[in-house]
Amino acid sequence: MSVVLKVNGTDYSGWKTASVTRGINQLAGNFSLSVSEQWPGSSLPTVGAGDECQILVNNTPVITGYVDDVSISYSATSHEISIKGRSKVADLIDCSILVAKQYTDEKIERIAEDLVKDYGIMVVTEVETGEPITEKINVGESPFEAISKFAEMRGLIITDDPEGNLVFTRTSENRASAALINKPGQTNILTGSATLSMRDRYQTYRCISQTKGDDHNNGEAVAAIKEEVQDQNVIRHRPLVVIAENAGTNDACKKRAEWEMANRIGSAIEISYTVNGWEQSSDALWVPNLRISVDDDFLNQSGEFVVSNVTLSVGPGGATTSLSCVLPESFTPKAEAPDTGKISPNSGSVSNVGGEEDVR
Repeated sequence: MSVVLKVNGTDYSGWKTASVTRGINQLAGNFSLSVSEQWPGSSLPTVGAGDECQILVNNTPVITGYVDDVSISYSATSHEISIKGRSKVADLIDCSILVAKQYTDEKIERIAEDLVKDYGIMVVTEVETGEPITEKINVGESPFEAISKFAEMRGLIITDDPEGNLVFTRTSENRASAALINKPGQTNILTGSATLSMRDRYQTYRCISQTKGDDHNNGEAVAAIKEEVQDQNVIRHRPLVVIAENAGTNDACKKRAEWEMANRIGSAIEISYTVNGWEQSSDALWVPNLRISVDDDFLNQSGEFVVSNVTLSVGPGGATTSLSCVLPESFTPKAEAPDTGKISPNSGSVSNVGGEEDVR
């Protein structure tokens, strides 16, 4: 198993520690590498902050981007260098839009292409993004902020790919080649944990939007378009108002409210696992946006989840993969609310509580 940093025409491997993270709930993949003592067979790597780079895991590209930080330290007995970096799309998070722009009846992906073209980033559209929109982009916004507003209105995921492209997608139907199992006498999991929360769930989700009037639609009809949905499993009075990111119709407002509720319901349950190695049973690397079956007696979790984040790591203990898994509803605009559970303070197990809204 190997992690290779390609930079300035040179391949560097043999890292003391390495971690590479990609996910569908974050835009930019990132990496962290370190080596100490004498670089195997040579001197320490010559890498500068800002250098273009690529990370390969087992000869497979996983991140294309730039070196963010290079840290060098030494003592009387050792010296060490650590290198951190992110995908090319990180510039869309860090940087600002310099000129306000007005887009009229444009597809979301066409707007994104215009906003990212100066960064040398391509836009990949894996799913239908919906009808064209009309929207103004403000000075000072980051490209990521502007694009994410449109994506949220349509329930889209924006992430990166191994080439550093910006990707519009949804939860994939691709499945992991094996389930995650923790049962008496049968397990393929090193460690597991669950977090269940009602902190960010609400009873009522109301989306409010405004749109321009015309000869047929004006006055109250366009002054404050609003739609709301209910989470039947939250019994307390807990309303949340969501202001639509751009002008929209009643249908768009309804979908935005559904997306907000579904995302919060799905995010209320997160399970994390660590497994041996970097590859699935099919020998393919673990990647985000895989559907995976979970059968965990200790956490009392059984069913289908989506792998939201993957971290491939290597260190003194060998190679491992950390998987963050959430319900598919985290990324899919559905109005139906699944039940949540709570962790028993005595046994550490998870029990279904149906309509209860508090985790104590």
